[in-house]
Amino acid sequence: MKDDVFWVEGEIYIPDERKMITNRAVMQLLDKCGIRRTEEIELDGRKIKVADKLYPDKEGIIRFNYSIFEKIERKTAEYDTNTCLLKTPDSGYTEFGVVMNMVMTLLVIISESKCRFMRGDSEVPLETYFLVAVPLATSSTKEKGEKTKRDPDSYYFLYKRFLRSNEDEFLEFWDDDDLVLSDRLADEIERWKEEFQEEDAETEITEGLLADTVHEMYEDWGCRLVDKVFVTEFLEHRDDPNYRKAFRLFRSFMDRDLAYFPELTRRQAVEWVLRTSRDRYDAVIMSAFQSLLVNHKKRMVLFGF
Repeated sequence: MKDDVFWVEGEIYIPDERKMITNRAVMQLLDKCGIRRTEEIELDGRKIKVADKLYPDKEGIIRFNYSIFEKIERKTAEYDTNTCLLKTPDSGYTEFGVVMNMVMTLLVIISESKCRFMRGDSEVPLETYFLVAVPLATSSTKEKGEKTKRDPDSYYFLYKRFLRSNEDEFLEFWDDDDLVLSDRLADEIERWKEEFQEEDAETEITEGLLADTVHEMYEDWGCRLVDKVFVTEFLEHRDDPNYRKAFRLFRSFMDRDLAYFPELTRRQAVEWVLRTSRDRYDAVIMSAFQSLLVNHKKRMVLFGF
């Protein structure tokens, strides 16, 4: 066994009466840690790759290969809800791998058989991942109205384990708790809120424009894969004025510097100037905005729909 490989010594055994709660915890953990499966959809006659949330297939297997934080498409991993076993042929050692380690830690804790979480020949202290994994895996069991107390200095927040300085990439999961946002994103959110309430103009939502938008996010700005629900939901509500206003606001952020180059086409402005001069952190902001638009709870608070 190589000394840089994480693995479980012994066999995981989850009795039948504990499989339902174990599966729920694992699925919650994967979801809250941004683990997804990639899928190709057809949009305006083009193949578009998107990220979809996880669900068991008819055999009870959950397959996944993408982390919205890592932005790398990996070999497909599997979690079997029948046996509570995890198979990871290509975890890596960044965000995707950290989540797989958290899942293995959770299974070792729940297992009724004797097993240990290992790195090479050495046992890994369970608290290394346990103190991050368990709150995420069990957050759906909180009583209604209960808020999690957050110590801003605690190392055991997911964004710190992912080596982030803030939670700008976590707007998809923004619920009752206050996120640690950068000043820049906090200012942008206030600006979006004001502009949405003041702006009467709408942008028609077509398959072609949606396909162009997703393609530009990938090719021009290096954004993570777009959520499948973003595409399907905005197409389903293409005639709703609120969705049209929100889409116009999103496009306005993407295109906000084009007005400085009226003599150039959009493609020329992006390739010749904006791709190198515009702050690359804008890719994070774009993805954050897209996530916010499919977070129904916070979208209602900020935009009223």
